[in-house]
Amino acid sequence: MTVHPFVLYDAHALRAATGRNAMNLRELLTGLREVDGAVLRHHLFRFPLDPAYDFSAFGHEFAYWAEAGLQDAVLAERLGNFDPYDNPEPEALRAALVEIVEDHLAASHHVPWAR
Repeated sequence: MTVHPFVLYDAHALRAATGRNAMNLRELLTGLREVDGAVLRHHLFRFPLDPAYDFSAFGHEFAYWAEAGLQDAVLAERLGNFDPYDNPEPEALRAALVEIVEDHLAASHHVPWAR
């Protein structure tokens, strides 16, 4: 019989603004590279717990913003397929998100802006 340990995760219910925002995909990429790992975790893991969550097809806020804010269905799907629970360490999350956004920007003919 395999014994699986109970894994404890932290949770933060108190939000604190970082003073940063992104109006386009390049700005989001810069933010992904620079913000503290706790900010990434907030946007990845808190989203479904928010009372305003609309049960979109996407399980985290980055994918939702790509769909609703940028109106970029391809990026939204790519981000939505990323499962942050596969490796929830902040630097692993950062690396995966940065790779998705960099690949999307490299394949795009323009930089998507929020609408």
